[in-house]
Amino acid sequence: ILANRALLRRAYAGLEDGVGQVPPDCHNTRDWKFMASVRECVMKNIDNPGFCVDMLCGMQNMSRTGFFNKLKALTGHAPADYIRSMRLQYAAQLLREKDCSITEISDDSGFSDVRYFREVFRKYYGMSPSEYRNSMRG
Repeated sequence: ILANRALLRRAYAGLEDGVGQVPPDCHNTRDWKFMASVRECVMKNIDNPGFCVDMLCGMQNMSRTGFFNKLKALTGHAPADYIRSMRLQYAAQLLREKDCSITEISDDSGFSDVRYFREVFRKYYGMSPSEYRNSMRG
């Protein structure tokens, strides 16, 4: 049971590749639909700096506590961390694909403060956004 839970958590948290493929031994489509819905809601609001956990809970028709517990159980991440991770991964995608300034990428990925964006990006990827862009191109 613990190994299966760890496998599911890794699959649900596989943000880099989207929702990912359903593991062959996973038959709980309700959880997959929940995660797909959460991901879709976040992506639709990825550029909105005001988008927060409370808004996401409302879109899922769940209480904050119920939503927190379910997302934490499925992904191992708190909702705010999940949203931030998706924003950072989207920013990394923009850095790879576009020639926009770091400020524009920060805005497009929902960060209202470019200094905060640079700080959390460095913590998440281990390098600044500029260094990341250069490493992906060179």
